[in-house]
Amino acid sequence: MRRRQFLGLMAALAAAGAVWPAARRLAAAADRLTWWKPATPSSDIAHGNFVALEWRYLAGRITTDADDFGYVVSLADYNPPPLFSSPDFQELLVMRQGFTGAQAHATSTYRGALSYDSATATYSFVAEDDPAVSVIWGLDTTAQRYRLTVTSPELALTDLLITPQGQLIAEGGDGAISSGNITVSGVPFEAFSDYYADWAEVSSSGGTPLGLARLDMQTIKPVPGGSGGDFSHHWFCLACTLADGTAAWLSAWQIVSGASTVWGATLGSGRGATWAVTSWTETAFTGSQPLSVQILDWQSIPGTNPTRRTGRRWRIQQGQAAAGDTLDIEIAVPPGQFIKGARISTASSIPMQEAVGPSASGSIGGKAITAIAFAAAESTYHEAEPDTIPMRQTYLPSVVT
Repeated sequence: MRRRQFLGLMAALAAAGAVWPAARRLAAAADRLTWWKPATPSSDIAHGNFVALEWRYLAGRITTDADDFGYVVSLADYNPPPLFSSPDFQELLVMRQGFTGAQAHATSTYRGALSYDSATATYSFVAEDDPAVSVIWGLDTTAQRYRLTVTSPELALTDLLITPQGQLIAEGGDGAISSGNITVSGVPFEAFSDYYADWAEVSSSGGTPLGLARLDMQTIKPVPGGSGGDFSHHWFCLACTLADGTAAWLSAWQIVSGASTVWGATLGSGRGATWAVTSWTETAFTGSQPLSVQILDWQSIPGTNPTRRTGRRWRIQQGQAAAGDTLDIEIAVPPGQFIKGARISTASSIPMQEAVGPSASGSIGGKAITAIAFAAAESTYHEAEPDTIPMRQTYLPSVVT
């Protein structure tokens, strides 16, 4: 295997009179298998064809009579650029966050062997230090749904059916997005991505509904050059229902790297025949308020000395004619959901936040959010923890080396 721009909106809301900025609408369905299978290997780093990192990622929530928890599963393939002597390696991230009782949290990152069977469109992973830890994750191209089994001490999922609720989403409108500027071992790069995603219903193999999930397929393609420097990012997703009964599916992110900021949002609506998607990015936005991410509540990051802090509740806004008239949402997650050694945090001494929660509020296009399926937040943002914590928005990006 060689290995995630922000707001899309729905025809139902547009027809209901919501005001939206100019956006890129997704005119045609992308082929799911094309973006599910591993990217084609290439040594052409100069023209942005070299895939340095690729992952298949799932975040969601499962609710039964006996349990209620959020989870993350991510299979990643690292392929460092030829400039470096670092070896290729593959990795599994698993995470489970309870939403009842003591709200227990468990996460681990495993290195191991990742393979792909093109005949069955199935990924298989076995951990190198514990062969009992494994993943089998495939795409049924006939039924156009995924099947997933995860075996690990932290998370066990058996033969889940993951059924997309609409066409595959090309994030940013065409699937090609900027991932900002990064510095790796002192060398500056500008990063680009192929980024496709599905919003899905999760059920047991017998068809019992268990919840909703977000599935990402993304590559990172570095090109030498750019401004380099510090790097931080916020990424959010939200599955919810609006006051008029419309199902809304939101992904949103903001990357600050050096002097540059890139952002994007994609919002789907409906299901099946009523499915509609629209995307906005920083390159196409003409409204009054680009994507704004404000940290409202903070938490300390474990294991940092001196102590660093990051968010646990955020306000996300974007507006066409006025602040927040398109998007005004608060997302909160249970604290303490951090990982180390996965994806872009591999060489960082500060854990990356990878969190799932059941809480969000606000409005989309002036329509109030009335029910939440789940929300997820991922962030490399951190800053020194002061003696007193002001309620303000600050960006002191972390360094990726």
